[in-house]
Amino acid sequence: MKRLVMDVDTGLDDMVAELIAFGSKEVQVDGIVATYGNKLIEHTLPNTLNVVRYLGRDVPVYEGSHRPLKREPVVGGNIHGADGMACFPFPHYQDNTSKGDGIAFLKQHVLEHPGQITVVATGPLTDIARVMQEEPAWKDSVGELVVMGGSLAGGNVTPYAEFNSFDDPEAADYVFRSGVRTILMPLDVTTQVTLGRQELDKLKTFGGKAAKLFGHCMETYYQSCTSVVRECPAMHDPCCIAYLLDPLMFSGSWKSLCCVTDRKSERYGETVDTGKEGNTLVMLHADQSRFWPLVEQAVRNLA
Repeated sequence: MKRLVMDVDTGLDDMVAELIAFGSKEVQVDGIVATYGNKLIEHTLPNTLNVVRYLGRDVPVYEGSHRPLKREPVVGGNIHGADGMACFPFPHYQDNTSKGDGIAFLKQHVLEHPGQITVVATGPLTDIARVMQEEPAWKDSVGELVVMGGSLAGGNVTPYAEFNSFDDPEAADYVFRSGVRTILMPLDVTTQVTLGRQELDKLKTFGGKAAKLFGHCMETYYQSCTSVVRECPAMHDPCCIAYLLDPLMFSGSWKSLCCVTDRKSERYGETVDTGKEGNTLVMLHADQSRFWPLVEQAVRNLA
């Protein structure tokens, strides 16, 4: 069984990633760090706590970074709803507080279990960069780093930059250049895994809390994406968990990457392939037919 720590900025697609992880018998989530991203941490931290409590998981949640390394944060607009979770009516939980410093937890947990912990990062890479900067030995202790971010074929915030990399290019650049073994899920591959009307309506018929949460949130996501960007919503963050459960769903190549950090450049935040083989396995192709059965099984397991 793979042991995970998730570093998230819980909005709608992060929620699906968490749901798949919680509903899988192949992975164990040791802890979750909530960082800023889709929304400010004033929303992403409570969102993460609420999802964990609602789905009945006994997983500690920690508080991550409030802002990027060097710039002001950029939040993700209204695609995820006003609060990042489509205003889902979570119950009021008496004990809904975090367990403390997420950077300290990320650092200590990986160092105490060298080679055993996979870190999944689905928001800006600020927390990961901070841990590496504070503890250089961390990158040699982490089992694997699985990241959603970047794009080699154009962005979704600017013509060049993907949202997570644009939010903290300095952190992304630091992580890409660090030498740590990384599996990257860029827009190139995540946009190949989309939520269609058929899949959404099918999952809405499933019983239980997980199906209710998925149906409510994904209906908002579907309506927002089809009306605003004229596309079915992509399952960006869940691709990271799907890879851990079914690596053959994806294929790519090992590359050396960096990120444009010149704030005066129109390409600020762009992910750049240096043309050399490197430490990052950049996924470029996905078999979507293998994805939805994983989601359906997770929803059933959490019912």
